[in-house]
Amino acid sequence: MNPSALSGIVPRNGVNCVSCVGFHVKDMWHVQRSSLHCLDQRARNGNNTIVNSHRVRQIGHHSTPGQRIRCSAVSVGAVEEWCQKVGSPGIFMCSEGSDEDVGNVESDRRVYRAKQDVDKGAAIISIPGDVAVTITDVEQDEELKAITEGRSELVCLAIFVAKHKSMGDVSPWNILMQSLPEFVDLPVFWSEDERARLLRGSAVAEESRSRNNELQKEWESLEGTCPSWLTKDGFFNAMSVVLSHAVFLPSVGCFALLPILGDIQKTGSGSGASIDYDVNSNMVTVTSSISLSAGDVIEVFDGRPNGEIFMATGYVEKANPADYLVLNASLVVADRLYTMKEEVANAMGFSKSVDFPIYQDRLAIQHLAYLRMSRITDAAQMAKVNFEEDVIISQENEYEILQLVMGDLREWLQQYEGGLEDDVKELQRTDLSRRDRMATMLRLGEKKILRGTMDGVRKRLAPIRGIPTKSGLEDPNSDLIEIFDAIEAIPSAPKKLWQGLQSWAKGDQDPNWKR
Repeated sequence: MNPSALSGIVPRNGVNCVSCVGFHVKDMWHVQRSSLHCLDQRARNGNNTIVNSHRVRQIGHHSTPGQRIRCSAVSVGAVEEWCQKVGSPGIFMCSEGSDEDVGNVESDRRVYRAKQDVDKGAAIISIPGDVAVTITDVEQDEELKAITEGRSELVCLAIFVAKHKSMGDVSPWNILMQSLPEFVDLPVFWSEDERARLLRGSAVAEESRSRNNELQKEWESLEGTCPSWLTKDGFFNAMSVVLSHAVFLPSVGCFALLPILGDIQKTGSGSGASIDYDVNSNMVTVTSSISLSAGDVIEVFDGRPNGEIFMATGYVEKANPADYLVLNASLVVADRLYTMKEEVANAMGFSKSVDFPIYQDRLAIQHLAYLRMSRITDAAQMAKVNFEEDVIISQENEYEILQLVMGDLREWLQQYEGGLEDDVKELQRTDLSRRDRMATMLRLGEKKILRGTMDGVRKRLAPIRGIPTKSGLEDPNSDLIEIFDAIEAIPSAPKKLWQGLQSWAKGDQDPNWKR
């Protein structure tokens, strides 16, 4: 099973970008595509942890697991003390916040704040690589190596967590294990009834069901060959922890489990800090992208949409600027120009069926270009297809593709049980559970995106004053105009009749009439 299909963490093979056009302005936007768009690519590429194993081993190479200091405390101070004992003091310009409602997070979530003013580009937290658990630590354990051989990176980390959680105080990773929760409530582990109740209409329902099925298959392949300390509940609990707390380190291309870092709240805003590993200093560092004042909440940038974040962490950001949904566009197989269109799509890096992002205020230019191309009937118009700029092929073509998008959006909105206003009222309740509140916030955000996209499509339709016919665009009010023309012609009808009779009597209509 591919770990990325479960984690939803930013693609390790680089950032794929699409350009977008706003509904109100013609600006070009560059947006990060999350793992939701890269699941098939990752499945083809497979787990590249083996390829990067020589780089992964650079993390924590100064000591072995047996040399790690055992500690039962999990505060920032205890983690700092642990780091000092393994030989690296680290940097901890943060403190645990209270459980009050702060910004985009709910009251039951841990909050970290800056202890003092932090300059842009400075390190907020720096943790030695020696206290990070990676795939290398799994491979160094002979028992785990036998169980995890050939399995994906995140599954290996989950089995590692399950083992050391079961060891308790005797585990050399005790402080890390105690800093991690026992279980994280993710929709991937909900019952079918709960998904149907809370996620009806949302794409998260089907996606979380699919990921749960993958996990069930993974457990079936483990069952019967695993040691007594690995149970189904223990595996699923550990998997929920790894999915929500594993940190991806781009410079070495691997996932890692560390104290504190997995608990820092995430944001889709560019003001969020970045996390990466520095080979020279052997430190995993949280670097601020903006200046922070003492007491400011620390956030880490995460470019995933709310659906992905919800499946990975169980939380939803109230105003996530990176939030989007995906709408499918496909070529018509029965189209006589299908082969030509498929070749053009492949040349541009697309397949015969593509999921494009839709935002509350913009559509991808490539999305519009793909739709326009899919509905072309004249081969000569293929030369007009432009995936770089917002170029209309023809009014008839534009009308058709916008109506198709509008139909898809209406159909999607109808799948939800209630409207946008119902979710707003639901969030005003004070007795909502965290699960219900997060699911309602997710649905509300999705409906806002769909509504915003519909409004944008309507504005693009407004200048097209016609209905496509075989002879071209026809005025949509042509029938009414014809009726009014007939009514206006009634008073002059007798005069026209008399003039017609006179013309007939004179023989004006008969060239052979003898005058």
